Amino acid sequence: MAKKSNKKEKHPDSMSLKERFNAPMPPFFETLMYIGLSLIAVGGVFTAADAIELNPLFGEIGSYMIVFGSAITAVSKITVHH
Repeated sequence: MAKKSNKKEKHPDSMSLKERFNAPMPPFFETLMYIGLSLIAVGGVFTAADAIELNPLFGEIGSYMIVFGSAITAVSKITVHH
């Protein structure tokens, strides 16, 4: 039989940012976070490809991928399971 915790769970509106960051995430947003991290990694590779003068379009696409991946990851990480 599972033990009940004496701690009351806070409502997500009253949680601090640190508590939100450490709270459990819903499975959908956990998957979304990993997609965002993948976008950041691929964007970094594209930005590095621009540095070796392959095509200037790689650098631009890479920078957009980094920005979008960062936004997706940040929003996903502070979403808590209600």
